[in-house]
Amino acid sequence: MIKFFRQIRQNLIMENKTSKYLKYAIGEIVLVVIGILIALQINNWNQDRLASLEEHNIYKNLNTEFKTNKALIQKDIDQNNIGMSAGKDLIALIGADENILKSKNTDSLIFQFFESGGVNFSESTVLEIIQSGKMQYIKNDNIKNLIFEWSQKKENVLTSNVQKQRVTNLILAYLYKKYPLKNIDIYGHLQWKEPSKLNIDKLAIFNDVEFESLIDDLLYNLLGMIDRQKTLLNIVEQIIEATENHDH
Repeated sequence: MIKFFRQIRQNLIMENKTSKYLKYAIGEIVLVVIGILIALQINNWNQDRLASLEEHNIYKNLNTEFKTNKALIQKDIDQNNIGMSAGKDLIALIGADENILKSKNTDSLIFQFFESGGVNFSESTVLEIIQSGKMQYIKNDNIKNLIFEWSQKKENVLTSNVQKQRVTNLILAYLYKKYPLKNIDIYGHLQWKEPSKLNIDKLAIFNDVEFESLIDDLLYNLLGMIDRQKTLLNIVEQIIEATENHDH
């Protein structure tokens, strides 16, 4: 093609047809410009197509990841509610008559109290989006805001878990010398077949204000964590809905 245009140009020059040559040269320039514009348009279209595919994949991965997070958070909330219920039953036994205390399975109640939910999140997609700069592919401002809100509220839940774990450790330290943990572990992974054979008045803790205060403190932390988890769960549900609607 280039040889063809060059041959035409040379023929026009040799025939001394300057005006025709100028018109031809201008036409050639116009064709070159049009070709460049078409190439740029094709390139832009291809980049937009790739960006659209990347955005689609991001929404798909976010949707999958936050459905996992919804299940994890709901599981933690359910476990924390079990812990709250057991803790309230324990604190109701503080100062109770000995006959009432002996009629209750305090080993099981303490085990349930300690088995409250922890923190477990799936964040591979979110971290990749933030760390690799892929946030630019997300055109939906609502989804962007929800991701930033997730990051903030998630930290609140993590902080609550640290506080809860601190009090849990205090209760364990208190129980080491006052209550046989083997009895509690009958209901845990160790699954002991019989309680401790040591002659310990394990029910004495129910007449100790320190034990009452420790339970109260952990219940306070559990309640705060459940509230924060519910707030986080609401954000997760919004992300799931937004990414599903956009994906369709």
